Amino acid sequence: MAYIKATVSYTIKNGSGVSFKAPCDCSTVDGIKVYFPSEGGVPTSKVFIFTDAHGNNLTGIGHLFRKGAIVKVLLNLDEGRAYIQNADTNQYLEQRFTEVQSAIGGRAPASHGNHVPATETANKARFLRNDNTWQTVTPANIGAATPAEVNEAIEKAIGAAIGGSY
Repeated sequence: MAYIKATVSYTIKNGSGVSFKAPCDCSTVDGIKVYFPSEGGVPTSKVFIFTDAHGNNLTGIGHLFRKGAIVKVLLNLDEGRAYIQNADTNQYLEQRFTEVQSAIGGRAPASHGNHVPATETANKARFLRNDNTWQTVTPANIGAATPAEVNEAIEKAIGAAIGGSY
């Protein structure tokens, strides 16, 4: 696991914030190792995994930190998570997004229309067929047996079971 080292002069508690300057345009960073004095004054350290707001680990995200960027995180001691909180990183992401959009060069436009004949209000009695047409759900349209075919099959089965016709 690769991590960035940071040293603070205060005791870390749940919700403590830590700011640090990104040491490089890192390519794979999973978290931050924070060195801090414990409540008894003894130096200690703990590794925190970078995490998004949904609790997902953000491994290998060092590319989000350009060299010199000020990164701010909130620490969760119990779970060992560092929640990224800074606008500087978000601006970098926007810059990277713009670079990707430029590289695509219009090959995949952001809006490229609907892929259905015309959108409709949700309706459980309608479905979109593979020939791109809306159809009403009927036994014939979905490949199911009609009520008459079901009845006929039941009568044949009963007749076979009792040794005659029903």
